[in-house]
Amino acid sequence: MAYSFSHPDFIQPDDPFWAALIATLDALGVPPSEIQQIAALMCAIVIGVLIAELNGALHQWSNLKPTAPTSGEGGEDGPPDGAPDEDRMFRLVLDTIITGLESRLTANRDARVPAIES
Repeated sequence: MAYSFSHPDFIQPDDPFWAALIATLDALGVPPSEIQQIAALMCAIVIGVLIAELNGALHQWSNLKPTAPTSGEGGEDGPPDGAPDEDRMFRLVLDTIITGLESRLTANRDARVPAIES
């Protein structure tokens, strides 16, 4: 896996994964001029997370304690519900990608809709 992820030709234009990702982004309303860049970034983020998981960095980084007090509630030691750290981290990265994409699409949609005057 590490070898595959380290080569840029790992994903090809006719690859079923790439074709499905492009089709999904298109169906979600991502502007055609941004589809390829967003798909490339999504792949880079996910592959980066997988590489960090393979080499142990994800586990190490997710267990680093802050050196300064953090705001908000504290006292959480480890993942909730006893889920494996890697599974929780992967779900978190996917949720973050989806939330960011939703926010971007909403902002683009709002910018195109003229304001209604009262």
